[in-house]
Amino acid sequence: MKKTFVRGLSLALALSVPTTSAFAQSPIHPNDFASETDTEAIYEEMKKLSIDELQAYISECADYSESIQSNDTNVAAAKSAWIAAAAVASKKGYPLSATIVVSSVGDNDYSEVNGQFAKAIKKTSIYDSMVKNGSGPNIFTKSMNPDLFYSIHKFDYSTSGGGSGARLRVHDVFDFEMDTTYEDLFTTIINDAGYLMEWAHVLNEIDINIYMDI
Repeated sequence: MKKTFVRGLSLALALSVPTTSAFAQSPIHPNDFASETDTEAIYEEMKKLSIDELQAYISECADYSESIQSNDTNVAAAKSAWIAAAAVASKKGYPLSATIVVSSVGDNDYSEVNGQFAKAIKKTSIYDSMVKNGSGPNIFTKSMNPDLFYSIHKFDYSTSGGGSGARLRVHDVFDFEMDTTYEDLFTTIINDAGYLMEWAHVLNEIDINIYMDI
């Protein structure tokens, strides 16, 4: 079922702009978003589209939601639209923010060790002081790194181990409905931002844990 869904979505995406009939032939159900693998696979397919095609796809999701009465299908269409919005964000220079949205859609906590977030954090002006202080609260500002600002913003950090085995942990809780920073990002880059904001509740609260060797 999962592989069939991804293949079906690939076909719809190949048509550039899915129509209402395309949705009807390959309906998107909430169960298709049950695992991180599914969500990531859909995201990878979405990233193959241009920004204009993704914007059109989001608009089609909005139009489709207005034409049906099924809440389950509306939710599924909204999730699909959010993944498309994440793909737009990535193409616009916000891959970290996109990663968190995709994880949130799939209801998957995000964790990495020496990954893309760690690389970005180590280039910020506060990294050295974080290593020196060892723990505490802090904040990424927009001037420091816009992508970290939108994806994490306020956070707490702690250090474990010592010497060459020391590791820094950055922790945050993502809750879109409580954080207007994300709303600011997506209302800026998405044409149907109103539709996404209306369906912000399909995003789930998730924990973000970034580990990096120091």
